[in-house]
Amino acid sequence: MTCYGVHATIEAMPRLRLQEGFDPVLVEKVEIAVPQNFIGTCDIAEPTTGLEAKFNLTQNVALSLRDKVDGSLGLYMDDSVEVEGATALRAKAGVEGQPEFNSSYSEIAVHMKDG
Repeated sequence: MTCYGVHATIEAMPRLRLQEGFDPVLVEKVEIAVPQNFIGTCDIAEPTTGLEAKFNLTQNVALSLRDKVDGSLGLYMDDSVEVEGATALRAKAGVEGQPEFNSSYSEIAVHMKDG
């Protein structure tokens, strides 16, 4: 279970991840646009605890792109923050608030090295 604010974003990830030829190693940049009111709550820059990871859009997107989001609370324990490959992906992601977005809407753009 994650923060309410990250659900719309991570629910879009399986469609992308399941596209033919998708490889998270080839992700160059991730742009995440969310409702403005999520900024300051769901955009903790560098989560160091499980609770911070739970409230982190870039962490949850990185986990989703690595096919690690499974609803398990174990994913958000303090010793689970550094999931293989997620930290590198998180560093490639940025979050921007959009005042016109409602709480169940977000947009994400994943730029790949191979186009």
